[in-house]
Amino acid sequence: MSSRELFIKAFIEADNIELEKYLIKENFTFDFSESFEGKMNKLIAKDKRISLYKRKKISKALIAAIIALIIAIMGIATVSAYRNSSGNIIEYIEQKFSTVTDASISSYSSGYPETIETEYTLPSIPNGYKRTYYNSNEYVKMTAWTNDENKVISFSQYVLDSLNIIDNEHGYKKIKINGYPAYINKSKYDCTITWSDGNYWFTLQLPNEYYDNLITEAKSIVKKQ
Repeated sequence: MSSRELFIKAFIEADNIELEKYLIKENFTFDFSESFEGKMNKLIAKDKRISLYKRKKISKALIAAIIALIIAIMGIATVSAYRNSSGNIIEYIEQKFSTVTDASISSYSSGYPETIETEYTLPSIPNGYKRTYYNSNEYVKMTAWTNDENKVISFSQYVLDSLNIIDNEHGYKKIKINGYPAYINKSKYDCTITWSDGNYWFTLQLPNEYYDNLITEAKSIVKKQ
């Protein structure tokens, strides 16, 4: 990632500090867990554009930009290359900040699906859970199941050129699944794993009692019939 791209990202980060208050929970018809809502809010915020007319935020943006440039100079952002199932090279960019890690692919990557051509799902759901949410378009597939205790299991699939914001403060671990990068974190109530297969990104969130099965469940996803 170039210094210019990091500079732009820094402005966006500063602007998002103020945007968070507009993500009002009451606008949603379903109560997700605190960790899950936090991840979704960060992803939503990433889609916002820079608001340079908000002059009172310029100082924050400049500070963030300086930090981003220092990160670029120090080489904290890392790039790793893998081949996907079609034999094409995919470059993964990982940029670690104090509380989150940004995971994305480089502009040099090619040969991956630009839309979701094959949808995946979990092979089975624990007893007592019912599907309470499903959202599907050509770029994102997301399903959530809930039980009587309001515990949530969620599974998301999204295109490879999406940006991932991963919490690295709580039980954070970086591993590999089938040779590709994967990221685990664990909060007070649930655990999450985000990983790639060279064609798509996936995120699986489970209640903490399933933490020991998190990797196994991620590896078990199947094509949706």
